[in-house]
Amino acid sequence: MGAPDVPAAMMSNGKILLNVIQNHPTTRLKNHIYFYEFNYLGYPNGTYLNVPGPVQPDDSLRTFDWMLDLPDGNVLLGTLYDDTCYVYTPGSGPLPAGQPIINNYLHCSSLMLTGNLFNGISEGAMFGDDTQMVTNYPLVRLTNGSKVYYCRTFNWNHTGVQRGSEADTVYFTLPKGLPIGPTYSLVVVANGIASDPISVNDFTLDIPSTPGAITGNTNPCYNGGIGSASFIYSISPVTGATSYIWTFDFVGYFTSSYTTTTPSITKSFGLYGELLLTVQAISACGGISAASPQLRADVSQECENRMAGTAANEPTKMGFVAYPNPAHDKLNVAFNSNTTGEYTIKMIDMTGRLLLDRTANAAQGNNFIELDLGVFAKGIYVLSFSSGEERKQVRIVVE
Repeated sequence: MGAPDVPAAMMSNGKILLNVIQNHPTTRLKNHIYFYEFNYLGYPNGTYLNVPGPVQPDDSLRTFDWMLDLPDGNVLLGTLYDDTCYVYTPGSGPLPAGQPIINNYLHCSSLMLTGNLFNGISEGAMFGDDTQMVTNYPLVRLTNGSKVYYCRTFNWNHTGVQRGSEADTVYFTLPKGLPIGPTYSLVVVANGIASDPISVNDFTLDIPSTPGAITGNTNPCYNGGIGSASFIYSISPVTGATSYIWTFDFVGYFTSSYTTTTPSITKSFGLYGELLLTVQAISACGGISAASPQLRADVSQECENRMAGTAANEPTKMGFVAYPNPAHDKLNVAFNSNTTGEYTIKMIDMTGRLLLDRTANAAQGNNFIELDLGVFAKGIYVLSFSSGEERKQVRIVVE
């Protein structure tokens, strides 16, 4: 008697179900099937308990080819040679140490549960390299009276088993046609072991309404060292929103986001070019709305000199200018310094690589520097200037 190539399943009671066969003494045919529950913790090398199986030992059946832990704690068995399935019920109840624990039910942007032991005590069932029948992931079951529903689960944060007190999360969606209104008993099931139930009757997602149109200057000035010009962008308050995410997309350059607790934001711009601005509303539990309609703005470099009242190649009292832009093989940088002191100029490409890093001492008054761009490939770069507490950035196009 033996099990040369058969499946096995770790059941909800922590024991392993396997079927073995006995060869006929004369024909050597595999004609007797026996079932055992193996307790790997039994002394001294584990213990085997012969148990009644779903088929009799002398049934004309080949060995089973697959097993699957079911959500109700039973094990489904079958062969590759016919469509008949069999169910085995473990000889004892589920293992208490493997019971999932639900800590929180959230219905913000998605339905979500948090807790512990959501992935069970093992991978479930296995047939070597022939068939894998893993069940080390959470199922969500809803019960109302005699009606039972299973939800689709996704985005499990982990598939490790027996994780103890480590936090587990699972997202789920409701089955199509689920009656909304009744109170349901909800459990998480892993390897056929169910958590204690919680009562749920509210599946409404706490997602704020989509914000309306953004109002604000659509031709703001580039603030490359010219004072502290800033611009206000706002929307009408969104009911139920406790904060807002503002996304500034400088087309072809970078995207940055900022969070405010009010439906407005004040910004100054250290870059120029096309800007797309959107905002999303966030509820208290973290539900995020769809994005508002885009506001398109053109951050203008032209108004920099109007604000300063200077020519394009003269530094202002408070800042610096870089010209020509677009540049070819040379770039001139002019800045004004109230005192002598150290300054640093850097050139960075769009991948974040530092291509130029120059530090020198500034003279009091106007300073003029010429940078050699002959080794720079065509593209967009960031010119970074710092002196004391002053920090400026300019987008430079090399043609």
